[in-house]
Amino acid sequence: MPRDFRLLCLANLVSAFGSWLLVVALPYQVFRLTGSVTATGLMLVAESVPPLVVGPIAGLLVDRWDRGWVIVVGDAVAAVAVVGFLLGLPWLYLAVVVENVAVVFVRPAVRAMVPAIVGTGPKLVRANALIALNGGIVRLLGPPLGTLLLAWLGLPVVVWLDVMSYALAAGLIAVTRSRPVAASGSFELWAGLVLTWRTLRWLLMVNTVFFAANGAFAALLIPMLTARFGQASLVSVFFLVFGMGYLVGAPIAARLVRRYQAAPMLRLALVGTGLCFLVLARAPDLFVSLPIGLFGSLLLVSIETLVQRGSPEALRGRVGTTFFASDALALLVGSIVASWAGTAVLPYAAVVIIGCAFCVASTTRPPRSGSPTRAGLLLSHVFPRRRPKS
Repeated sequence: MPRDFRLLCLANLVSAFGSWLLVVALPYQVFRLTGSVTATGLMLVAESVPPLVVGPIAGLLVDRWDRGWVIVVGDAVAAVAVVGFLLGLPWLYLAVVVENVAVVFVRPAVRAMVPAIVGTGPKLVRANALIALNGGIVRLLGPPLGTLLLAWLGLPVVVWLDVMSYALAAGLIAVTRSRPVAASGSFELWAGLVLTWRTLRWLLMVNTVFFAANGAFAALLIPMLTARFGQASLVSVFFLVFGMGYLVGAPIAARLVRRYQAAPMLRLALVGTGLCFLVLARAPDLFVSLPIGLFGSLLLVSIETLVQRGSPEALRGRVGTTFFASDALALLVGSIVASWAGTAVLPYAAVVIIGCAFCVASTTRPPRSGSPTRAGLLLSHVFPRRRPKS
């Protein structure tokens, strides 16, 4: 893989590892201090608002600016925001909002930068699998380590490690040589939404429904596991096994997607994830998280590949923020419904995830690698040229 992709992948690993140190530690600390599921669920609300409010503008700017420096500045802002976690509970939510505003710029920039560096051919699947492998590593080590550090050394140590991870990631991206900027003469704000609706709408719908159901589990998972096992160490074991599944699943996902294409593998991932969630909803068990990680890795690689191949270079930032905004809205709705209805809604959410698999057949097929006219054709649908008046 190219040097710049290796730097991008390492930066992604470092910043994600710092964030996953707090994935369990921070909500667990809030739940332990307040004893309130609602207070814990507000963490998801604070994470979901920025993609909805800032997302469309962020996507437009990512398509206009140097994407490498967007990541550098975004990581720097996130590092400063994370310090706010030490200011107490009322300020913690504001810090989460500011951090996620920065992430709204970073995530579409990373998604757009990957195919700009490695292309949209076979290397793209391998690149997405390596990023999924990063996800497995951080899910394997981050939550248990963060929880142990929280118990032994306190929240400030975990927070400062996250700050340093963002700073190091910014430094790694700063030394990359690739400076991909979309060469588009049009900067319409809603172009990504229009293109997504015309070419990827079924994938967007499936993605949105899945994340709504996933949001229900995300809102109740830590309180549910804490009530079931009672100890933070056992909650961490759940995420440790989940990370093992992600770690093992990444190379398997790469082979499956290259051999059988992304859409059929997305169907398989949805069915598998839904069945695992159905088991989890009925009787929380530590080791059910292993197949969840396996299918989650396959789902991530499949969706990333379909979105990147279905988006022209000039609009990847805006298409990315369209999907991220739908993710955030779905997670927000799912978490609100789950907080109101309680664990009774979880079996239904699992069935909904399984049902999503039957809609994937209608998703747009990804464009062929190396086609010189596909991006132009897509752009011509979104920005039709006006005929001169006679």
